[in-house]
Amino acid sequence: NPFFSPDGNWVGFVAEGELRRIREDGTSRQVIGRPGRVPTTPPYWADDDAIYFGVIGQGLSRVPASGGAPTPLTQLRREAGEITHESPQVLDEGRTILFTLNGADGPVPALLNVASGEWRAIQGINSDFARYAPSGHLLYRKGEGVFAVTLSLASGTTTGTPQAVFDGVFSGQGAPSIAMSADGTLAYLPSSLDTGVEGKISIVDRSGAVTAVVDDNIVRLLPGVASQLRFSFNGTTMVAVIQADPNSSDLWVYDLGRGARTKLTDQGPISSAPIWSPDGKQVVFNSTREPAGIYL
Repeated sequence: NPFFSPDGNWVGFVAEGELRRIREDGTSRQVIGRPGRVPTTPPYWADDDAIYFGVIGQGLSRVPASGGAPTPLTQLRREAGEITHESPQVLDEGRTILFTLNGADGPVPALLNVASGEWRAIQGINSDFARYAPSGHLLYRKGEGVFAVTLSLASGTTTGTPQAVFDGVFSGQGAPSIAMSADGTLAYLPSSLDTGVEGKISIVDRSGAVTAVVDDNIVRLLPGVASQLRFSFNGTTMVAVIQADPNSSDLWVYDLGRGARTKLTDQGPISSAPIWSPDGKQVVFNSTREPAGIYL
């Protein structure tokens, strides 16, 4: 989940459990801090030269881009069914943060008053992607469509009827398939990239040349949209995140030699980010089951 600084001179990213940055020309790498867990969506580098992010099972945090320890901004209201706060957008000169609140009823956009530390969901909208545009509209994804509705940051309420902006946006699980620049320009992956019909598992060398095709249609064996593929250390098995619908996913193991598949999880709503143990006998993964966290 890489992300740019506001001036475009730096790229932030997460590696080996650390939040890092590197200049866009590939020089001057720096460690910013350790978020504890991998951010679930790309962090937001704000104009105050701080980076805002959310991790699975926790609230939002802030860390100076120059480095330091993250400072919590929100704490989950677990009694209200809140699972994760993520996808922050810093607004109103840092006084307000728009973010996605994942709860028992699915993802909804919410507004945080930074001074008071209080937040509330924006009523009537369910979406895993929401951004506030300079025009004063809330843009949000619903299925494969993007909609716009007028939003008051002061009251946190919308007015008018949501209007369809365009459709054909890829709606698979993982990093958001849509992004918005500071001037309101949208970039997105079209739904035509959805690999739900067929997808290949290939082995490539360091130059990117394909040296072998393990399977020319993995989705034929694993129902749903496959993502976050991870090979075991000996290369004989693979674990994949399979999304059956927008609000649930499970882990499946694929035996490359026998062509057999085994479902590892069935406790939802979302299992993600699998990592093999060195001996290939266990898998560590994130889960939004209650309590949300890291499971083995």
